[in-house]
Amino acid sequence: MRRCFGLVLVFALLPVSLGAMVSTGKSQYIVSHSFQVNYVIDQKQTDYISNLFKHQLPLQVPNAGVVGCRNFTRVCRDGAKDFGVGATCEVRSGNNRFLLLLCENSRLGRLRWAESQSHAPNREAVVAFIEENCLQSGRR
Repeated sequence: MRRCFGLVLVFALLPVSLGAMVSTGKSQYIVSHSFQVNYVIDQKQTDYISNLFKHQLPLQVPNAGVVGCRNFTRVCRDGAKDFGVGATCEVRSGNNRFLLLLCENSRLGRLRWAESQSHAPNREAVVAFIEENCLQSGRR
């Protein structure tokens, strides 16, 4: 099994009904036949992802600002050289606040976003959003 290329992150494992758990010292992740899911909990890495979204979102949505994010997740396809990172983020635009699903592809540096259809999206929603929008085989 090949590991995802990119940042070395520290992860937490939450219950997901996919494949088997693998532990490699500092990280734990879920492996299925099609993709690997890492839940990011390291403060440096969550800050990095938040800052990435804070800088990129206003380039696509003027006057939008990321207030805060949670459910930080990293997904890569088995054997793929690229991966997607994502989270649920509270975003303000003027006097309005929205809950968005955000993700970025590591190779393309492309930010994708959509308004959450749930008031409390979970990590599985973030995984599905990343897989659909920020992996090479997903929509472009």
